[in-house]
Amino acid sequence: MKRLFVALLALFLVVGLTACVETPEPAETPPPPIETPVPAETPVPLETPEPEEPAEDDGNGTLFAGAGWSMEIADGWTVMEEIGVHALFAPGETGSNINVVVEHIQGMSLVDYVDASLDMLAAFFEEFELIREEGISINGKDGIFIAYTSDFPGVHTMYQFIVEADGIAYVITYTRMDETDYLDDVLDMLHTFTVSEALFAGNDWSMEIVTGWAVMEVAGLTVLTAPGGSGSNINVVTESTQGMSLDDYTDATLDMLASFFEEFELVIDEHISINGKNGIFIAYTSAFPGVHTTYQFIIEVGGMAYIITYTRMDETDYLDDVLDMVETFTVVR
Repeated sequence: MKRLFVALLALFLVVGLTACVETPEPAETPPPPIETPVPAETPVPLETPEPEEPAEDDGNGTLFAGAGWSMEIADGWTVMEEIGVHALFAPGETGSNINVVVEHIQGMSLVDYVDASLDMLAAFFEEFELIREEGISINGKDGIFIAYTSDFPGVHTMYQFIVEADGIAYVITYTRMDETDYLDDVLDMLHTFTVSEALFAGNDWSMEIVTGWAVMEVAGLTVLTAPGGSGSNINVVTESTQGMSLDDYTDATLDMLASFFEEFELVIDEHISINGKNGIFIAYTSAFPGVHTTYQFIIEVGGMAYIITYTRMDETDYLDDVLDMVETFTVVR
């Protein structure tokens, strides 16, 4: 059933984009707060080295990346998926971690966005205490650094670094869970934080974005939306192939889709090359409300299937754009 869930998820994630996207509430905060080892009355300025060139991944998972952003990973830190959250975990077993939330702030200044977020945090936590707030430079971009403690169970201190680019806030949160402090590591990684509006990226994959397409966060999900407001979009889902070959995995997926949709019709099923990797391209129609055609490009790397789904919502066809972007799809493992 998991494979059916993933296959259907690729379709269900994005149909709601035909509706208007609500203006998000200010700052979704990841885990909980933290105490800083530096007294609030005598803050120590954060060192802000010269901006660095964007890092090239060496193929061994040295980048922590998401929708339109990336940062280098310090030795000992590990990327993990925990309860659906893409996070970077500190060495050892403390549970301390970093995660990044991307949010459209739609006309708010960075200062107003942070102030609204702090007001919301103060209202949510009974014992909220802001212990640091200052302007910083994050790899050449102006940002704001805050640190706070609260009564959130199990959390020592919460540190957040917020930058804005083109109306999007990038909230980098370091959640310190105990006395072990990794702030020096965090700052080193932070100074490699790079925003690239030209990339659509996930945990270990990325693809270039064609002009006119835009990355959006919708209900906590990251999708790439087509121009014109049709709601047509691209999303990427990954899952284990459970030891199956790519052909067997695709056949099993198609069988389950056919059993799920009463009017399922497969219109394309062929082998293709995706940026030098063998893949399979399928397209199908169904009775799913509001969807014109679903196109899926599937490749397998290291026992993982990468399913790139283009959901076409109406008569306007962006398949040429999609093929151009798919050809740049890169997996870093």
